Amino acid sequence: MGTHIRWRERVSSEKNNVSDTYIVEISEEEKEMGVGNSYLDGHEIQYEVEIPIMIQVVTSKNGASMYDVEYFNKPQVYEKEQYDHVYAITIMFSEKTVGAL
Repeated sequence: MGTHIRWRERVSSEKNNVSDTYIVEISEEEKEMGVGNSYLDGHEIQYEVEIPIMIQVVTSKNGASMYDVEYFNKPQVYEKEQYDHVYAITIMFSEKTVGAL
């Protein structure tokens, strides 16, 4: 079996709990790459606004610069670094019900 990354997400509310597990297979080439993560450190809840909570860069370069998640809205910064992959996990809060969305 190949190498993989596994993570679990969970969302809870007064009435419901939802969780899911994700598994991503990693190729032989990707095993040799460096990985860096930055995470949101506190944030005021805003409705109907996409909020980045994690940015991950994967690179074959020696050394990587990490940027706060606030750079999510400045993709040119990551493009300039020429990383092999840049991933983001975002969240959006809404006052609408799930049925209305």
